[in-house]
Amino acid sequence: MIYPRQPEIGHRVLADLLRGKILNGDLAPGEPFPSDRQLQGEYSLGRDTVRDAVAILRAEGLIVVRRGKTSTVRRIFDKQPIDLTDVASIESRMPTPDERDDQYIDEGVPVFVVRRTGKPEPELFAADRWYIGPSVAND
Repeated sequence: MIYPRQPEIGHRVLADLLRGKILNGDLAPGEPFPSDRQLQGEYSLGRDTVRDAVAILRAEGLIVVRRGKTSTVRRIFDKQPIDLTDVASIESRMPTPDERDDQYIDEGVPVFVVRRTGKPEPELFAADRWYIGPSVAND
């Protein structure tokens, strides 16, 4: 009988450690994230292990990785409600690369596509900055 190889867990341990640093504020939003090379040296791990750990954090939306630029800890936005006046439909999807660039949306962040009655073009709202539901007023 053939059994699948036991996956290496080193990348998961590193991802857990780095996630903890992000969540407790040791690595603050907007701050540069350590490079793969720095992480390899600091934790004495191989390139693939570090890349796999970084891929986990990226997929979780905790870090922003852009080719040719320093990776950063993802900023956290105060979410605002979407005005539901005259809304005909709302759907969610991933933005196109052009939409991501035009609206400064990080990779991995979905958008709400809002179509309003009487308006030909839909509006896009990044899901990390907007929510659907009633506005909560502070009295």
